[in-house]
Amino acid sequence: MARRLGEPRPRRPRRLGRRILLALALAAGLWYGYDTLLSTSGSPAAPPAGVVGTDAGDMPAVARQPRLGDGSDSRPSADPRGRVRTGDTERRTGDSLLVTRNSEHAGLFDRIGSWFDGAINRALSVREIEVRGGAALPNETIAARLDTLAGSPMLEIDPPAIAAVLRDVPRLRRVEVGRRLPGTVTVTVEERREIALLVAGEAVYGVDADAVALPVPDHGWPLDLPVISGHRGEIEPGRRIDSPGVRRALAWIAHASRTPRVHAWISELRLDGDSLAWIAGADGRTLLPGEHHPVAQLATLDAFLASAGAAAGGRIIDLTFPEFLIVREEAG
Repeated sequence: MARRLGEPRPRRPRRLGRRILLALALAAGLWYGYDTLLSTSGSPAAPPAGVVGTDAGDMPAVARQPRLGDGSDSRPSADPRGRVRTGDTERRTGDSLLVTRNSEHAGLFDRIGSWFDGAINRALSVREIEVRGGAALPNETIAARLDTLAGSPMLEIDPPAIAAVLRDVPRLRRVEVGRRLPGTVTVTVEERREIALLVAGEAVYGVDADAVALPVPDHGWPLDLPVISGHRGEIEPGRRIDSPGVRRALAWIAHASRTPRVHAWISELRLDGDSLAWIAGADGRTLLPGEHHPVAQLATLDAFLASAGAAAGGRIIDLTFPEFLIVREEAG
């Protein structure tokens, strides 16, 4: 588009990124050239045997005088007129000077490289730890386990190693660690959620759907969870509970969670060794579940609780027969 007279010339947008890349490419080229020069610079080729020096045309200039002694003597020797040959000595002195200068230049570039690395590490260091997904376990508690990362170079941290440290926390099911430049470490966690409370002796533990025991959360246990009682084995937070009775009770609770009426009715699940003995309801009734799969039994129980017969007498609900419910006063 044509520009009018007197109209200021429009500014082109500054392409700072391109200039930085060009400067880095130029610096890399200079360094490569200098490194190539150092690798190819060495001692000058030794003169051919019998030659002290060469002229501009690479032709022998002065014939070498015979050595005194045997061929293994490499020290400078005197000619018949009493003069000492100095060509080899001068060449060796030149080699030493070249090595000294190369060493000085290499040391300078090493110092520059060290300063540059230090500047990058200071600019890209850990300043913040951002935790996502924590609920029962506060984000501050998770971040506190990683406080040793503060000030560490972002380019040197090991995300898998950091995630391995957090996997020891019993309540965490999954941990992902990432980096967001210039100075943020992101931690995304997936917590285990208890679906029941397990009473073992005088202690109470949470249990998730995978039968993993969980410690007491900071805000205390929720009060609307079913209680599993009668377990006699050892419990270790963060470990799976190896008990068929506990797994049976958890299967009932997990399937009942899809049926709100039944889930709200279940109050306590009592174990007898490796089996589920009975289930106490919120209305004071006792359910005998039997050994069948709980899906069909839950459908039958839900239909009974929704019917008018649920308000009738009978303290025992017998589901030991699949898809068949019996209500009676006492266990028979």
